[in-house]
Amino acid sequence: YPLYRSLDDKNLKSLGGSIYVMTQLKRNKYFMLRFNAKLKGDYWKEHIGDVSKYTFLKMELSPLIGWKVNKYKSWGVGLAFSYTFGDPLIFPVFAYNHTFADKWGVEAYLPAKIKLRYQASKLCFINAKTYLKGGSYSIHLDDPALNDFKTLELRRSDVNFSVEVEKGITDWLWLSLESGYRTNINFDVTNENHTFSLSGSKLTNEN
Repeated sequence: YPLYRSLDDKNLKSLGGSIYVMTQLKRNKYFMLRFNAKLKGDYWKEHIGDVSKYTFLKMELSPLIGWKVNKYKSWGVGLAFSYTFGDPLIFPVFAYNHTFADKWGVEAYLPAKIKLRYQASKLCFINAKTYLKGGSYSIHLDDPALNDFKTLELRRSDVNFSVEVEKGITDWLWLSLESGYRTNINFDVTNENHTFSLSGSKLTNEN
C-alpha cells in the first residue's frame, strides 16, 4: 500500500520554541499568554522547493485571564488554539492552582493537564501527572500513486500517566526523573492543512 510505504520512510523532525508572558492587571488579577511555533515534519532542503515553507509551520496560542484568591490559590479561564488533540482545534481552558496542607498541591490546566504535587523537602517534589500531548506533522510524499496529495498531515495525540521526581541540586540547578504509561487516542492522516474539525478529511478511499 503506497501510503504506508511512504509513511514508513519518513524521518519526522520538530524544531521550535515557546514564549510565555504573564502580567498583573490589578491587585488580584493577571493575564497569561502562551505562544509556541514549530516546524514539524520532513522539512529538509530538497523538499522545500516543492511546497510552501509555511506548510510545516505549526503555531499554538493560549490566552488566559486569572484571579489570585490568596497566596495559596488561583484560578483562570481562557481559550486555546492547539494541537493537543492532534487536530487544530479552538477549545476553552480552565486553570486552577491550589496549595494546601503545607506540602500538598494541585495544578490543573484542563482539559490538557492535571498534576498532584507533594513537597517531600525544600528541594524535592514528587508529582503525579495526567496530560494530553498531541501534534501534527506535514509530510511531503513522492509516491506517484499519491500525486493528488502533495503534502499530507499526520496527526496524533496521546494521554500520559506518569510519576515525576524533581530534585534540587542547588536553588537554580534541578534534576528530574519521570516514568509512566502512554496510550494513543488519535492517529490519523488528513489532506487538510488547517481544518477546524476532528481529523479533517481523512483518506478513507483505499484506492
